[in-house]
Amino acid sequence: MNSYQFFQLLFWIPVGLLFYSYILYPLILEIIFRTISKDKHIPASSSHLPAISILLSVFNEEKVIAEKIKNIFDCDYPKDKLEIIIGNDCSSDSTKEIMEQLKIHNSQFTIHNFEYRRGKPAVLNDLVKEATGEIILLTDANILFENDAIKKLVAHFNDSRIGLVGGNIINKASGKGISIQEKKYISRENRIKFLEGKNFGSMIGPFGGFYALRKNLYQTVPQNFLVDDFFICMNVLKQKFKSIYEPTAIAYEEVSEDWKQEYKRKARISAGNFQNLIRFENLLLRFNSTSFCFFSHKVLRWLGPFFILIAFIMSIPLAIADQSSFYDYILMIQIVLFISPFIQQLLEAIPWENPIWKSISYFYTMNFALLFGWFRFIKGIKSGAWTPTKR
Repeated sequence: MNSYQFFQLLFWIPVGLLFYSYILYPLILEIIFRTISKDKHIPASSSHLPAISILLSVFNEEKVIAEKIKNIFDCDYPKDKLEIIIGNDCSSDSTKEIMEQLKIHNSQFTIHNFEYRRGKPAVLNDLVKEATGEIILLTDANILFENDAIKKLVAHFNDSRIGLVGGNIINKASGKGISIQEKKYISRENRIKFLEGKNFGSMIGPFGGFYALRKNLYQTVPQNFLVDDFFICMNVLKQKFKSIYEPTAIAYEEVSEDWKQEYKRKARISAGNFQNLIRFENLLLRFNSTSFCFFSHKVLRWLGPFFILIAFIMSIPLAIADQSSFYDYILMIQIVLFISPFIQQLLEAIPWENPIWKSISYFYTMNFALLFGWFRFIKGIKSGAWTPTKR
């Protein structure tokens, strides 16, 4: 193998891995579902509904906390089998006062006011110790359930093999900023999670705003972890229980329309992803359905920024050495793609929008966020506390 062939190999391997993770892997899941798994669907039965504990860690949620509490009590889950435990992570707004006022008229929920800020993982660890339900349901203050969402989510636990069930969070997009691209991305992720759970019982990570698990499977989340939902889910799979997704258990959330806010959120999640990668790298060596889904869906995507950089670097010597213009064009295209997020900011100031171009700039913006999160992880994360996305 000469140097030119070597550079070609180093260019096409990362490109191929990106193509596999984003395009081919979802297609493989669809094929498996349509040819093998489709007829095996057994609807969840609600004949027996277990006692559940709904846990919320809140920080500065004065705009949504009252509606959230009302929304839970409006659901059709039997009230005698339901408890709500809220941990107030030292909010600096009026969240505490609003909750205490609501409690005067409704004593069916418990409030724990913590004296200093520690972050969601530490709060959840404490709340789980207080929970009396067989099932714990973890949710966020800005997530609103449909009337039957809790019942449909929890009914799956009649199957003793099920350890965790993720709910279907439908995102409301304003049409401004990044909201449409974010909604499309999340919708696609929902489909992948459904297929992973349906085909293998190995949904890799629920959306943290709405999911439930057996209390006895909960593992204490390290206090400096930034992505607690993924950690909790992987521990369920590690204990050889199934993790699935229920599309009919519906809740609603508004997606961010601000590029900068979403960039910060994804950078934080990225740093937490690498924490989880180190923690659960041993699962990749099991060579089973969980390792297949973990590697294909998550690990390759987390490494995406490095694949993009390697492909770009390798295209430079290829463009110099190639007698044709093929790699010259490839290099020019990559340069344009690299600066697409900055071009998009200029276009929005005109204003001018193109859905395809905006989706490309979204993809590169989120990969830059992944790379920034990796640097944050390397630097060291000393706290699980973070500022929620502005709503």
